[in-house]
Amino acid sequence: MAYPVEFKEKAVELANSLNSINRASIILGVAYNVLKSWKEKHDKGEDLKHRSGGKRFEKIDKEKLKDYIDKNPDKFLEEIAEEFGCSKTAIDKALKNMGYTNKKNYKL
Repeated sequence: MAYPVEFKEKAVELANSLNSINRASIILGVAYNVLKSWKEKHDKGEDLKHRSGGKRFEKIDKEKLKDYIDKNPDKFLEEIAEEFGCSKTAIDKALKNMGYTNKKNYKL
């Protein structure tokens, strides 16, 4: 779970007032490296807001994806991902979660 921005700002202020990231991390119970990265971002003027990794495969509408796959069985993952506005990995995970596999039965 991500820390609130207000907590991160107060943690950086505490580290600055103590002149020690180590002491502030012990007082707050936050890992030294985490507090150090917050301080570095703050000093550069960057936002301390938590950044999400993108759209998760759980958020993809399974019915729409199933309909799309049924209508377009020959589409590549990249093309499906572009259609749904997410990553290729998200589509791959959603399809595996729905029971689709990428195995092919080739007859020689």
